[in-house]
Amino acid sequence: MIILSDYDISKLEIASEMVKKKEDKRVVLLSDALYLLSGSETNEAVNKMLKIGVTFIALETDVKKRGVDTASKHIITTSYEELVKQLLERRVGIVNL
Repeated sequence: MIILSDYDISKLEIASEMVKKKEDKRVVLLSDALYLLSGSETNEAVNKMLKIGVTFIALETDVKKRGVDTASKHIITTSYEELVKQLLERRVGIVNL
């Protein structure tokens, strides 16, 4: 699981390369990282990630606050509590960029 928490295109590119080598193809987008799915300069990296089966996950509160259309952006929303549960269950293989 890879976690991105800010709008930094270079981190999206790094995550794109990392996820190719991982079995767990979940990328958590927190806070302003959600905007990485809407910029034209990030479309290529996002499309590559989607083609290899990446699942984008975002907190429901972040999605509402930023007005992101989850259907068109291929985002699964979750609660803060559920995300914490997933992180605690996983414990290894979590990368925070």
